[in-house]
Amino acid sequence: MRVFMAVFVAGLLVATDITAEGAQPLNAQPEAPAAGAPPTAPATPLPTPPATAPVVAPVVAQPAAADETEVNNQKTRDKLATRMRAEYLQVPLAEVIAHLSEQLQLDFYIDQHGLEDAGVTTDQPVTVVLREVRGDMLLDLVLGQLGGRDLDYLVRDGIVMITSVKSMADASDVKAYPVADLLKLNRKGVEAGEGLPAAPDPFTPVPGGALPSPNRGPGRFAPGGNPGLVVIDAGTTPPAAIALIQVLERTVAPETWEALGGSGSISYYDEMLVIRQSARVHREVAEVLALLRSTAAQKAAKN
Repeated sequence: MRVFMAVFVAGLLVATDITAEGAQPLNAQPEAPAAGAPPTAPATPLPTPPATAPVVAPVVAQPAAADETEVNNQKTRDKLATRMRAEYLQVPLAEVIAHLSEQLQLDFYIDQHGLEDAGVTTDQPVTVVLREVRGDMLLDLVLGQLGGRDLDYLVRDGIVMITSVKSMADASDVKAYPVADLLKLNRKGVEAGEGLPAAPDPFTPVPGGALPSPNRGPGRFAPGGNPGLVVIDAGTTPPAAIALIQVLERTVAPETWEALGGSGSISYYDEMLVIRQSARVHREVAEVLALLRSTAAQKAAKN
């Protein structure tokens, strides 16, 4: 009986302490508001947020990656420009190409059928001895020594392919050459009686304002027997551009242009020359344009 009373008293003491601290017993009723106090509004439960669709990140269009093929081609062209020493004394073509591949760290492919078209075999000897030469120049010399202008090379997906010009007829490249600076120089030269040679005879436009195309029967050649140019709009092509086109057609592999029955073409557009030609002719075109710029710079330095 004493134990029970002690527990009961202790429970009362604990309940008294909790109540004193402000907590209410479980069976306590809420206190009534004081007289005159405004009634307390019942607590409003927080609204449940409405279900929403999952947030999807917007799809951002990524810029197109650089053309991997052209990147590889440019890397190969850069390596071909490496200077090296050449010492080939009666060395078979196959061994020369293998040495170039090792020195330039490039892949070469020899088109056997193309070589047969040019009457060349891989065991024909080559003799080239030079202290220092660019790889692409050396390759031109080697192929020219064996096949004249019947052998050439082109770069495809970073690989140097050696074949015949005949086989490359359908593999010509189109490139655009900015020539605004040369046109400006020629305009000044024409005004001073100098500059690039102007057309020897005025071209007579055909109906529609275009100059005679060399592959269109009558009018194949311009007046005076000079080869016509490849379809040029006489109304939009400045005389300086016509003169520059003539310089290229008459000095760079003339037989390869449409004017003389070849497959190469050249057109003018927005201060650029758009040229479709073989890899070798493109290299020669670039060399002539560089020569014209170098000569103009030397002339300007003297003045």
